Amino acid sequence: MKKVLKTAVICVLLLGLCFGLSGCGAREPDYYTAGLEVTKLIGEMIHSRDYCSLFLYSMDQFDSIREAADTNDYDAPVAVYSLTMGSCDDLIRKLGGEDEVAKWDRLSESLKDNVRKRYSIQTIASLLNAQQGAGSTALWSVLTASVENDSLNPEKAVSYLYVFEKGVPVLVTFGYHSAYGIVVSLPEEDRESLSSLRQVFEPYTVEVTRVTPAQ
Repeated sequence: MKKVLKTAVICVLLLGLCFGLSGCGAREPDYYTAGLEVTKLIGEMIHSRDYCSLFLYSMDQFDSIREAADTNDYDAPVAVYSLTMGSCDDLIRKLGGEDEVAKWDRLSESLKDNVRKRYSIQTIASLLNAQQGAGSTALWSVLTASVENDSLNPEKAVSYLYVFEKGVPVLVTFGYHSAYGIVVSLPEEDRESLSSLRQVFEPYTVEVTRVTPAQ
């Protein structure tokens, strides 16, 4: 398993997206509520077979997955968690073998910086989705959403994982005036508690904490 994770990490890092952040804000935005706009939009995407079929060659192999995820509860999370990433360097040293770590150490700082810029929380989400099979991965890859919100102006990366009673978890990352969401396919037993989620994300050097909505 470690060998598979190690290979997947390196591949996704090379192909990953960099989610940019800029600016600063004097007042803390309501990330919890802003993220709900994204989860509701993803729920609408899942509900629409026509939407999904625009991006996939054939829906026949995806219908059962989509229908199971079409739970109509993406506006009512049962729990929300904040995810804080460790460094790209720590991830490679933790999941990589001696050979990969040695190769990393031999890279120039400019090449290391290029990999670090590609490393994001979406990288981790893609790795987790890949473990659920090719069919699920293909469907989840088209179920991404971006919502503009002028109140969002984080000084550093902020990411929330929304967990639902029946629906598939949604990871929302907040950037400059926008929030970006991606489905994270986790088995039910892996998302039933804070401790189980910590076990899932700990190998990827991601810290998980519970979030309560603003009163």
